[in-house]
Amino acid sequence: MSMREANKKRTVCEVHREMYDILIKENIDFGLVDKIKESEKMCARMARKLYEYNKEYDKDWWEANPDYEEDLKRRMDYVLPDKEMGRKVAYTCLFGNNGYTLKEPTFITDKWDYICFTDNKKLKSEHWKIKVVPSGKCPKRESRKYKILNYVYLPEYVLSVYFDTRFIISRNLDKFVRTYLTGDMAVLKHNRRACVYKEIDYLLSGDILNKKEKDVLKLQRNHYIEIGIPDNIGLLAPGIMIRKHFNEKLEKMMNDWYSEVCKYSYRDMVSLVYAANMNTYVSIDLMPFKEVYRSFTRKQNVR
Repeated sequence: MSMREANKKRTVCEVHREMYDILIKENIDFGLVDKIKESEKMCARMARKLYEYNKEYDKDWWEANPDYEEDLKRRMDYVLPDKEMGRKVAYTCLFGNNGYTLKEPTFITDKWDYICFTDNKKLKSEHWKIKVVPSGKCPKRESRKYKILNYVYLPEYVLSVYFDTRFIISRNLDKFVRTYLTGDMAVLKHNRRACVYKEIDYLLSGDILNKKEKDVLKLQRNHYIEIGIPDNIGLLAPGIMIRKHFNEKLEKMMNDWYSEVCKYSYRDMVSLVYAANMNTYVSIDLMPFKEVYRSFTRKQNVR
């Protein structure tokens, strides 16, 4: 900005908007954006007080903008894929000997990063950026830590899409996000069951879990019955998840979810029902299972 431009009369809103643009363009910590929004509200309150006491001051310092909310949304809704206002990432987790291999994306979306968290120091990939981390005492539970706590381990991004390693990223992720995300997060709707207790019965009746793991799951079921988690309220399949970052209410839900995984079974589908039920203010979009599942298990590219 030239000295002449700096000296001309300007409004508080104008200055704040310039600050928004600088922070977003430079990918600065978006916690600062919240502080700027807070200060702008403080300016508004101060303006009202000054009017109330009839003080003589330059009333043009505060800009009355009838389209303020829409303007703020346009500037701050930086997770929209067609806005170049933040970094986006697709990521996966591969821990221990789970029977899956890391599948290379067959379609790379421009300006997206691809990250794989793993405990395998020998893992190599052409397209995935490999992040080797400790495996912990339980690799299955450790993988859930990176899967669930996206905002902790991917703090530099404004949006993330998680994929289980069974999936092949074979379509444009910008279009995928635009299609399914309208709220805070989007997750697959389970295609076979709509009740957490039926999911628990399914796990207890099969050989997926050993006896010790089944005993833990029984304790979890009893706890959910005791605290009143309803039956038949739906079941989410978190094999694919779209999540916004810098979202405090969603972060709380993720913390609640991971706490349950640490306390009870590593089968995160069960504890996700609990976390969603305890955080009903989080807006969750349900993605159609068959349509989305098939689109990421076939190798053809969808632009």
